[in-house]
Amino acid sequence: MGVLWDKVWRDLWENKGRTLQVVLIIAVGTFAIGMIIGTRQFMITGMEATWRSSSPATIYLWAQPSIDDDALAALGHIHGVTQIEGMLGESIEWRLSPDDPWQPGGLNARDNYAQQSLARYELLSGSWPHKKSFGVGQGGDTAFGIREGTTVYIRVNNRESAVTIGGVIYDQNVQPPSFGGSVQFYTTREQFGHLLGSENFTRILAATGVYDPTRANAIADEMQDKLERQGVESGGFAPVIGGGRVIDPAKHFFQDPLDGLFFIMGFMAVIALILGLFLVYNTITALISRQINQIGILKAIGAGRGTILLVYLTIVFAYGVMALLLAVPLSALAARSLGGYLMAAFNAEGEFELSPLAIQAQVLIALLAPILASLGPLWTGARITVREAISNYGLRADPTLLDRLLAKMRYLPELLTLTISNTFRHKQRVILTQITLVLSGLIFMTVMTTRDTANYTFGDLLFSILRFDINLATERPERVDRLEAIALSQAGVKAVEVWDLE
Repeated sequence: MGVLWDKVWRDLWENKGRTLQVVLIIAVGTFAIGMIIGTRQFMITGMEATWRSSSPATIYLWAQPSIDDDALAALGHIHGVTQIEGMLGESIEWRLSPDDPWQPGGLNARDNYAQQSLARYELLSGSWPHKKSFGVGQGGDTAFGIREGTTVYIRVNNRESAVTIGGVIYDQNVQPPSFGGSVQFYTTREQFGHLLGSENFTRILAATGVYDPTRANAIADEMQDKLERQGVESGGFAPVIGGGRVIDPAKHFFQDPLDGLFFIMGFMAVIALILGLFLVYNTITALISRQINQIGILKAIGAGRGTILLVYLTIVFAYGVMALLLAVPLSALAARSLGGYLMAAFNAEGEFELSPLAIQAQVLIALLAPILASLGPLWTGARITVREAISNYGLRADPTLLDRLLAKMRYLPELLTLTISNTFRHKQRVILTQITLVLSGLIFMTVMTTRDTANYTFGDLLFSILRFDINLATERPERVDRLEAIALSQAGVKAVEVWDLE
């Protein structure tokens, strides 16, 4: 086998361009799939661990008007409620300087930050809110420039106050500022009551033990019925797209959107891998065609079909090993970078670990997929007889229809005629090359068109239809002329329109 291994080595080393080309083709698909699997496992694992550690609630309800401790305790006595906790929340305005314009934000408070039971906040730095020392939600520093020690001016009920930021708080139940969320401030229950005029709870969190969506919704219905009998309106404010009352506490609310994102990315990676394997097939086909005479010589000196297959499968396997050595570390680095960026965007944190699933998938792809793609041309080459091999000079005995047509076009230059004839001599190879090029262009056009369409739809088109800057909803039906008069009396209001959505 020494001569055969020498042939394998010479084919790999003396044809560096071909070797590099095939290795890169295999590595691209392997890298993409490994990066996506690694990123998903990093994000989902980290976000779920952080989510579960916060003891998320099952039922999320807002209450208007707010309820006191006795009303909250009564809701906790409903059958099926294992834990209940109240929170306070209100929309406010804020700015960093008296010369800055007011911006919307949120003010939140809890009864006791040291004894949180559901949807717990995490103190990232500084201290918990006390007196006029407030907390700011994670992401407020990078998105709005609000850091520890910063003085912030807030306005509530037309009354302005200056507060100091004393800590940074991680709240998983609000929309991250990097995804369009407003800045969130945190204070004590007493200070909230001083600013808003009431220390009662405006939000209700409840746990129901083992999660059962049917049972959880029934408990939420009972809680809302009880609140309604007390003259309190209520609804859901669960941290999911579109809101809601009930969520699965064991599943992060961003998991479904992320799974959709990773599905699309994974689909594109698989398509890239398949297109790459087409090129691998063409390359191996060309290699076999070029070495038909070598195969004939090997068979003439006693090499069997199995030996021929072993030699060329070893070459393909070597391509896969080199692609694997290139793809695994690069995909791990990319997964760490992409996952870290997305985790920061979602205000989540986690320790990156190599994904065993990603490595296993890359091993199978890099070592098995090229071999499967090459079996066709390798089997054809291994079956050729000695006579066929040594009598094959790369010329076709019978001219094709294209050859006959080109022969009649005597005015064409010979070099051009030869180029056209050679291009279409191997029809299968030409078809696979065209499929690869067409699908690559199609995928690129699809992605770019979808991106531009989404940007246009949710940008220029949407805002050209809506054409308003402020959207307000009333708690109860009001007279149209009264609402219009109030809105038009405000400085800067140019037009107003009233909708009835009931």
